[in-house]
Amino acid sequence: MGALYEEELMNNDIDEESWTSQILNDKELRFDSSFIAKPSYKNFPESAFSITIVNNNNNPILYVIGGLLYSKELKTQLITNYQFKYEFKTNTWSDLSQNTKSILQPVAYHKVIQADNSLILISGATQNYTKNGNFTNTVPTDNSTHIMISDIYKFDLSTEKWSLVNAKLNLGEEQYGRGQAEGLSLDIYNEKLISYMALKDMSSGQYNPKLATLDYKAKDWGWTWLDVNNDAGTDNSLALYDHHTLIINDQLLLFHGNSNQEKGNKMYAIDLKTNKFQGFANISGKYGQSVGSGLPTWEIILIVVICVVGVIIVLGALWFYFRYKKQIKPVEKNNQKMQEVWAASDVEAGVNYKGDTTLTFGNTLTSTGQTVTSTNDETMMSYECFQHEVDLNDMENIKAIAKV
Repeated sequence: MGALYEEELMNNDIDEESWTSQILNDKELRFDSSFIAKPSYKNFPESAFSITIVNNNNNPILYVIGGLLYSKELKTQLITNYQFKYEFKTNTWSDLSQNTKSILQPVAYHKVIQADNSLILISGATQNYTKNGNFTNTVPTDNSTHIMISDIYKFDLSTEKWSLVNAKLNLGEEQYGRGQAEGLSLDIYNEKLISYMALKDMSSGQYNPKLATLDYKAKDWGWTWLDVNNDAGTDNSLALYDHHTLIINDQLLLFHGNSNQEKGNKMYAIDLKTNKFQGFANISGKYGQSVGSGLPTWEIILIVVICVVGVIIVLGALWFYFRYKKQIKPVEKNNQKMQEVWAASDVEAGVNYKGDTTLTFGNTLTSTGQTVTSTNDETMMSYECFQHEVDLNDMENIKAIAKV
């Protein structure tokens, strides 16, 4: 829904064509006034109002509360406590402002959130702040003051009635009074309100960054303050105003708004489990985990089977190779000519061979006359076949015995 800056209220009106817009997809935002028809109420706010959508029993309803408008009759800006609702099922607007009269303080720049079957309104700007009393639906913006966070307004969605709930601040009253917070955020975490704020120190006039929770289901409401440190363990010094927040994966993400830091436009993340600032935003919830291949299971199984079969084939090939290598030795290169040796005689083999060695039969040691000499070619064998290595050690022993 569209709105105007406070400085533009006097001279401008909200453009009906850009009154509402729809996010059609990741890349397209379309302005469409027919999505939610602009109401014709003269007291409908144009700036600093809150928008809250609740969806109870599949019946979405949009609530607009408080805000600023410009009175042409009074020629001044006004803070209002008007309340309107839009029912998406019937596409109709309703004015609930009668329920806020003398109960809800005129308020702007406030925060509203749904907590179970109620709307919770915290902080904001008003004028002549009083907790109770009869006051009108509008007050001028001149000399505005703050609604303290120890005073919380509650709207019952069933009865459509407002009530004021007092919450204990649980901080030193002399230092923080009743709790003046500037531009705080408001969320739900673990069934508690959680807020990051800049809380004013009444003694010094400085705003101190604070993180607090509130149990809205408890009988007595009170703020619980959490110490927040940075990654180095030092105290938190980040003051934010009018910022936005999201809670994702136990993280409080803070962005936009004004800051006391040099890089005030960056996003900050608080780990709500440790209450420490961290240098990353774990949007997916898988930060630091190894990223998988993303392949389907059947593809992964097929790849594994192919790899196993390939390994088996390679190992089998290596086994056969080494076994064959042991059984068959490679023939070394040799320039000498091979000579054939036959078991049968040369005559049977058809070869005429002339022997050069004569074999002597008989006892040559006792008688030379009894010696028989044979020159049969069939008994001829090469002399090299009978060559052997001489045992020189034995020869030396024999020579020594002979000399003795």
